[in-house]
Amino acid sequence: MFPSAPPFLDVQLGSAPPDHVVVDENGGKADPNTVKGGEPQVFPLTVQVDDETKAQDDDGNDLRVRLSTDVLFALNKADLTAKAEAALKDVAAKIDQSAGTTVKIDGHTDNSGNDAINDPLSERRAQAVKAALERLVTREGINYQVQGHGSKDPIATNENEEGRRVNRRVTVLFPKPEPPSAPPAPPAAAPTPAADGKLPVLGTAPSGDPPDVLKGEWPAQAEVRINEVRRDRNGFVSLVWTLRNNDDQPLNAWTSSHDYSGVYAEASTSQAAIVSGSLRYRAVRDSVNKVTLGPYLLVTPMDDYMVEKGEEYTLWAMFKLPPEVKTANVHIPGFQPVQNIKVG
Repeated sequence: MFPSAPPFLDVQLGSAPPDHVVVDENGGKADPNTVKGGEPQVFPLTVQVDDETKAQDDDGNDLRVRLSTDVLFALNKADLTAKAEAALKDVAAKIDQSAGTTVKIDGHTDNSGNDAINDPLSERRAQAVKAALERLVTREGINYQVQGHGSKDPIATNENEEGRRVNRRVTVLFPKPEPPSAPPAPPAAAPTPAADGKLPVLGTAPSGDPPDVLKGEWPAQAEVRINEVRRDRNGFVSLVWTLRNNDDQPLNAWTSSHDYSGVYAEASTSQAAIVSGSLRYRAVRDSVNKVTLGPYLLVTPMDDYMVEKGEEYTLWAMFKLPPEVKTANVHIPGFQPVQNIKVG
């Protein structure tokens, strides 16, 4: 992977001895076999999947299901709504599939109100979810640990409504169930380039509703072209798309591309999504810095990401999809969904 280019998938590793490499501007060289490098930084990755009631974060070891309290409860109440039953049945089924014996349930609010209201409210809501899961989970021997945090542990910003909505949650954490065994996937086939050397086009869509931060500043005459949706042997999917502007209004590819809730770090392509049925697969991010696996637009010159009339700009992001997802819709902010794109 390179910061400014789409990723290369399933690259074969060779065994040839490394050549000496240039290490300074004067042409000095070093032998990679003898020079000691710094310790590698290894960050676990988080795969997020959303539906209308919850978001699920998978870090490879645990599942963290963030249930929206806007769906589970009425305003300032701790009694579960009718819609809560289906969401909690899904969580209970995953707990039944898990081998873990501890389930942590944490209630959270946004920063509206004060601690005297938020702290007990978050505790009562977490207890309500615990009572429902004790009824729905069929496996015995589970220890439920419950705590209310009020507004003290936000995962998103409280400076806008989207961030506050994300912060209003009850989180259920438990060890990830073992996935069913499946034969290893074959290496992904590289897309066939067009005869003119341009990127292939799998589907297109015109401008749609402008991103919230760019209302009144979004080109009406623009399109998105999906160039690649390709899966590697480990289930990671490379999504590549090109923005084409045919309008006098410049297209701001940076401001429109990232998620402003605060769940993701700014300045990348975290707002793109791959949608299959009721599930919305979000871009993979690292679990420490919340950085999307995509281009780092913060260091991109403005002349590049401000797409003028007649210009194009190519972006990318990495996802992880289950093997059963063969066809999906691609949602790029500011454009209508691109329908029925095959996952190669």
